[in-house]
Amino acid sequence: MSRSRRLQRLVSVFRAFFDESGNDRRRNRALIMGGFVGHVDEWLKIEDAWDDCLHQHPRIEFFKHYECQSLSGQFWKFNREQADQKMLDLAAVISNFDLQGLCAIVPHALGDIDKASRKYARGAAKAYDWGFITATKMTFQWMEPQPDGEKVDFIFDEHSALRFNIENFNANKEEPFLRDYMRHAGTCTPGKDEEVAALQMADLLAGEFSVEGETQVRSEALRIIGTRNDVGYLRCEPPAQHMRMLDLLTFGSVLRGEVGEFLKLQRQNLLSPEEAHERLANLFALEAFVNLQRKRLVEFLENDPAYQEFRKRYIEATGIDPMVLSAEDSEELS
Repeated sequence: MSRSRRLQRLVSVFRAFFDESGNDRRRNRALIMGGFVGHVDEWLKIEDAWDDCLHQHPRIEFFKHYECQSLSGQFWKFNREQADQKMLDLAAVISNFDLQGLCAIVPHALGDIDKASRKYARGAAKAYDWGFITATKMTFQWMEPQPDGEKVDFIFDEHSALRFNIENFNANKEEPFLRDYMRHAGTCTPGKDEEVAALQMADLLAGEFSVEGETQVRSEALRIIGTRNDVGYLRCEPPAQHMRMLDLLTFGSVLRGEVGEFLKLQRQNLLSPEEAHERLANLFALEAFVNLQRKRLVEFLENDPAYQEFRKRYIEATGIDPMVLSAEDSEELS
């Protein structure tokens, strides 16, 4: 048996593996979610070749792009030339097999809502979320020629935001409006790139694509990968209401936090009548501001042709008007 951890062939005959790079919004202009999709049989063949290349002198046990770049971890005994050559040798392994490379580009300028607001979000709130959405979208587009019965399983490298996205992914499979879009969706699970060769390949692709985005120079590793395998890329384009919704969620989170703090101090009798009156006045002012932001969002949606077309199709598919907030939703945003 190969030294690498073998993939077990299940029902799905296609697998897509993704890893992200460019996470630091202070240093990187965009997050890159990169990876490969291919037939399970092709993945099984590539593992032995990848494992053999890893263990050729100078030997490493697994590949991490940032360790290769910084000469740390597995590459701590390497010099720059040796590390670069090892990455080129691994890129050559990828080029020998039939895989489709995919890279999602998510500019950090799209913005993130604060951590406290995230639990109230109904959709993407972080750059990682949009990377996940765009990567799965590209994979489904690649799967379009396949018969409806064919599924693709997704494996993403472990990340703190992955659980949230897997929950949304599974919920979307049950959403009537998304039935056709998700028809090729198999499972979606986390993996460790130290253990899964295909995630190491995804890491190499995402890392080098991120470097190209920052330097505007195509690396030799990407050129080698592209000699046989096409690498498609797509810039994330969130809906026009995205930033407005994030603002509303953030302001709503601040209001909830302020209300909670006020009630806590009141229960502990730590506020004088004057202080309580001042805090209440501030809370009412903040509530008015949140309600104004909600009103502006609704007005924007009512006058946005793209959203109204989506609204029409959603009502036809589900019988539910997305413009009508339930009492529970309205309470959460207030």
